[in-house]
Amino acid sequence: MILKHAYILKSTLLITLVLAEQKPTVAIVDFDSYGVGKNQVNMLVERLRTEIGNTKAVRLIERNAVDKIMEEQKFQLAGLTSNNIAAQIGNLLGAQFMINGVIGKIGDKYTIDCKMFSVETSETIRTSNTTFEGNISGLLLEIQIMAWDIVNEEPPQNLKLQKYHRAQAITNSNPNWLVWALILFAAGGGAFLAMGW
Repeated sequence: MILKHAYILKSTLLITLVLAEQKPTVAIVDFDSYGVGKNQVNMLVERLRTEIGNTKAVRLIERNAVDKIMEEQKFQLAGLTSNNIAAQIGNLLGAQFMINGVIGKIGDKYTIDCKMFSVETSETIRTSNTTFEGNISGLLLEIQIMAWDIVNEEPPQNLKLQKYHRAQAITNSNPNWLVWALILFAAGGGAFLAMGW
């Protein structure tokens, strides 16, 4: 009898450990775009997908499976809002969470807004956003960092260092010439006053 209880206790503990290690299942749908080419947005979403896979924090459903379900369901999902469509697709894929978002351009700045929401409740679980000024290729690093953030993981040190060094390069290559001109002008004026001129 004691051996039977010990076996049941070990089995229960093992099942609990296995369930605790299960990762949530996530599917990523295409992002909307405003002022940015669709091909560029698709490339950035692919980078997000790849980097989320690198986190090993979630089980990621392959893009082909998402595309296949979207193609099969396109007529039945007509008229639903974007989140409703994503939730329906998530249910069909067996995903617990969906990730969608928007990539846009306002003036000289690019923005990325990303959210993860529960398929079951449609509740937004986590959001992440960033704004970047510069060439659109700079969004590759931004979206890699965002991938770690959206699954609530710390980005690797190499990504943080790349962002830091890029920020330093921008700061060092573009000094504020007006501030320096005013400082030099003030220093020159002070020298005139000191000499009594």
